[in-house]
Amino acid sequence: KIYFLFLVSIITLFNLNVYALDNTDIHSNEAMVVRMSDDSVLFHKNTNNGMVPIASLTKLMTYAVVIDNMPNLSEQIVVPDGLVTYMKSRGASRAGLVEGYSYSALDLLYGMMVPSGCDAAEALAIHIGNGDSSVFVNMMNQKALELGMNNTYYVDSYGIGTATEDNMSTEEDLYKLIKYVYNLPYFKQIISTEYYDILGYKDNNSITSTVRNTNYLMGDYDGDDYYYPYSIGGKTGNLDVAGKCLITIANKNGVEIVAITLGVPYESGSNYDYNLRDNILLLDYGFNNYTENI
Repeated sequence: KIYFLFLVSIITLFNLNVYALDNTDIHSNEAMVVRMSDDSVLFHKNTNNGMVPIASLTKLMTYAVVIDNMPNLSEQIVVPDGLVTYMKSRGASRAGLVEGYSYSALDLLYGMMVPSGCDAAEALAIHIGNGDSSVFVNMMNQKALELGMNNTYYVDSYGIGTATEDNMSTEEDLYKLIKYVYNLPYFKQIISTEYYDILGYKDNNSITSTVRNTNYLMGDYDGDDYYYPYSIGGKTGNLDVAGKCLITIANKNGVEIVAITLGVPYESGSNYDYNLRDNILLLDYGFNNYTENI
């Protein structure tokens, strides 16, 4: 009996809530933090109770479909004429690609994930779709169904959407996706990269575009006010209709957790960095309140 009480005391000690958090602390409309080892949801806020726009978090699925369909990531892909011009006209984030130049599929994955390059995502989609990116989008939606993401659909490869439709998902579905892509080739390496040189070639000419990671929770940047030492990396998303979105994977003492936030109003001023603050609050909450395999 004494031995049993001792075990109960130890378990209680290690699971004691030492860091409180409630919905009013989180500015994002949707938020979730999950322990990856057993899929335990440690905190969950859901304002909309349904699908919401996800902006460039779309590119996580683009990554998955590219890996499924391109076994040789050294393959060279030519950026089609008009692609970069179109992305500029839409105000899309870009990886500095140049039309007519060829890039390896791996460099395009870096260009898509590190600076959230819409030009890189669509170049990959057009290539795999044999010139038709809508074919690639159909593959994205099929992959979502395979992963059990039943409240998700995609309308493009890069996250901006159309005049009438947006890429939509839920934080629960996005967790399924991030856990899947986390173990795909090169993913951990790419999302943990701070800076990367993308190399393009055309005839005897070469060009370099240096890109920087858009997730300020990782990397030793100038003015790194939100640097989070346990962050492995993740994916950002920013769009008027979606607000600011962020997924961050972190590892502390071998415990890996994922923070997902959606829907911080996209505006300057006091709300500008709430997505970063929310991720830090969620990650700290997860690490400070829960341990693994006591």
